[in-house]
Amino acid sequence: MKLLRRFRSIPVSYRVPVLVALLMVVISAAISERVLSRLSLTQESFLNGIAETYLDGLSSAVVPAVLRVDVWEVFDALDRSSASYKSLAPIETVVTGSDGRVLAASDPNRIATYSELPADYRNRYGPDVVTIDKASLTGFAHRDLVYQGQPIGTIHATFDVSHLFAERRAILVTLLITNGVLAALFALGGFVLVRQMIGPMRVL
Repeated sequence: MKLLRRFRSIPVSYRVPVLVALLMVVISAAISERVLSRLSLTQESFLNGIAETYLDGLSSAVVPAVLRVDVWEVFDALDRSSASYKSLAPIETVVTGSDGRVLAASDPNRIATYSELPADYRNRYGPDVVTIDKASLTGFAHRDLVYQGQPIGTIHATFDVSHLFAERRAILVTLLITNGVLAALFALGGFVLVRQMIGPMRVL
């Protein structure tokens, strides 16, 4: 109540611009939330599409090698795929056999051939094609390798998605600056308009 009385004690010429500015802030916040939400959905849909294409191409290339347990051919397929999908920014790709052991990894120094796949790799996937970890700014995807209806292995892929969040931050900053300028202009316009309206009343 005290706050309301203090607000009412402020001259109308200042009160109206403040209300206009607050209204603009509320409207801007709602618009910004919708824009960022739509951008997020568009980015994730695009990322899912590229990841699907990457996994489709890689699975076609490695299935014959996985059937023969040809480790070097799997390595070659991983090298070629990483060079062809630089826009996807793959960080790491691991191919395992039907027994769950690693056949080849894009970083063999970290995950050796014929080693057990770390348990956290199997537990990091969600329902979407790409599962995004916002804390590490990485995306995870996997594809089961199937031949004549029988599972023969799995592809585990990790992608760098930091550029998606950088784009969101850039758009958020742009929205904040634009909306801040608009709120200030509307508040200034309201101040000038109210001063002109109450000017004749002061003369009387």
